[in-house]
This record gives sequence, C-alpha cells and structure tokens, in this order.
Amino acid sequence: YGSFDIYHASIADDGSLGEPMNLGQKVNTEGQEMFPFISDNGTLYFSSDGHLGLGGMDVFHTREIDGKMAPIRNAGVPLNSNADDFAFSIDDESGEGFVSSNRDGGIGSDDIYAIKLLQPLCDVLIASTVTDAKTGSPLSGATVSIVDNDGNRISSKGTDSEGLAEFMVECETDVKLEVTMDDYESSLTDVSGTSEEEVMVSIALNPIEKIIAEDRVELNPIYFDFDKSNITAKAAFELDKLIQIMNKYPEMVIQAESHTDSRGSAPYNQRLSERRAKTTVQYVVSKGIDASRITGEGKGEDDLKVKCGQNCTDEEHQENRRSEFIIVSGNPNS
Repeated sequence: YGSFDIYHASIADDGSLGEPMNLGQKVNTEGQEMFPFISDNGTLYFSSDGHLGLGGMDVFHTREIDGKMAPIRNAGVPLNSNADDFAFSIDDESGEGFVSSNRDGGIGSDDIYAIKLLQPLCDVLIASTVTDAKTGSPLSGATVSIVDNDGNRISSKGTDSEGLAEFMVECETDVKLEVTMDDYESSLTDVSGTSEEEVMVSIALNPIEKIIAEDRVELNPIYFDFDKSNITAKAAFELDKLIQIMNKYPEMVIQAESHTDSRGSAPYNQRLSERRAKTTVQYVVSKGIDASRITGEGKGEDDLKVKCGQNCTDEEHQENRRSEFIIVSGNPNS
C-alpha cells in the first residue's frame, strides 16, 4: 500500500514461519508503517507517517477483535511529539517502556526515551447494526455518527451491506449514535461508557411515513429553553425529520405553532412564541424548503398542554414550551 507496510505470519510449533500476509489498508497507508510491537495483552503498536498524527511519524495502536483490526488510534502526547516517534515497546505488567524520537531536547539525532504508562490505553469498539424496523432487513448506506454530550459530531460512517458501522471510543465515555437515512425517521441512541472491549448496538429505523398523523407531523417535542427562542441541537435533530418529510412530499404545506409556558405576562409570552415560530420557520427554510410551504404562528400561553396553574414543575413548564406542526394541505394519508 505504501513505502513500508506491516505484515504478519503464523509461527509453527517448530518455530518455522508461515507465509507473510499484509495487514491490509486499515493499518497500512500510502506512507510508511514501521516498527511493529505486540504487547502481552495483544495490542499492536506501530509507527506511521500515513495516519493522522501530531508530527512526522507517530506511534499508533490497534488490536484484533473477532478476526478484524479495530480502528487505529493515535497514542497521543506525551508519547508522540511534533517530530518522529518510533520503535515503541512496553511491559504491560510494569507499565514501563521505551520510545525512540528525534524531538527537541535530545542529545543526538535519534534518542531513546523511557516512559511510564500512568493510565492504561483503553478503547471500546462500538459495533452498530442498522435495520428496517418493519422488515428487519439490514440497511446499507445509512449514515451513523458518533455525537458527544455537547451535540458535536465526532465521526461519521456509512453502513455496509450488512448494516454495520464501527467506531472506536475511549473507555468510560458516554456517547450518542445518530443514524440518518433517506425515507426513514432519524434515530438518536445513548451508549453508556464502559470498559468492555466491544459493545453491540442494534438500531431499527422506522419508515418516515410513520410520523405523519391524521392532521399533523408528529415529532418528538421541540423544546425551547426558558425565555429563549433559539433552535437547540435537539430541536434541530427533530426539525430535520420534518424537512425530510417535506422533501419527500413536495405538495405538503405546514403551519408551525409555537407555545410558551405560563410564566411571564400574557403579552410577553405571545411575543416570545411569535419569535419561536419565526426561528422554527427560518430553520426549515434555511434547509431548502420553499418559504411558501411553511408558516409560523405564535400561540403564547393560550393553549397549555399541561394546565398546572401556579404549581407547575420544571418538566411541566417544558412540556408547555413546544411546537406543533399542522398539515394544511398535501397530506399523503388523505
């Protein structure tokens, strides 16, 4: 694949070596992969200038899980520098090891450094399988994204012919799996942090038509923060479903109704709901829906979903701060 590749070979009982086999393009790149070392726990360490790194040549690690190489991870600082770092080895029991490097501060061109592993390198392979909720068939071409707790997409992959997409994350890291695909309702699944080597996640997508009711598009609640009208990341995720429906049914016309809770004066809440309806419409239009196909109306506090008077909990107030999407025309179920 490149200038230098890493191969593996079996060792027979008599010490003879089998035919060398290339580790493949997950490990090897068009650059240089060199200095392989396998620790006692089965982790493969190697140096490469072809994978995304911090300097010229960095130390990376992976391991074989169920016959497949896990995604490649950079060993990070301080093991790697902005120079060349290579020939890494480590004793898993003591956590002590060595690395060669031409980083600044050395005595010669390439120096040997002793290292102490303070925290074990720990990764979890998340194997997600996406299927059709109605037929159970695997869905190829779905986009699966790793999302952190702040709503940032860390990495995205398409599912293969078996509906599979795999990711490597650090141990004990909570993430979400966001799955999108044309003609299907998007899904957001929590994956709790763990130290297990592999986590299997099954995600069944419903056909997008399932969210079309008799007179409205039924999304999960579009909640607004108190006294705010901006579109949150969670709200955008739900509104993208509406956009998907409207793209599939170009004759559909929607009226977005925005509601507030009962805190604040009625005139203020009316103005707030109008701002929320406006930002909802603006978001949908910004995604390519013609402005003539969606209108917004602020309802203020006139139609509370939960009539709890002066004794509302925070959860009840949030239920009242919502948006609803009425199908004015073009309902495919009519």
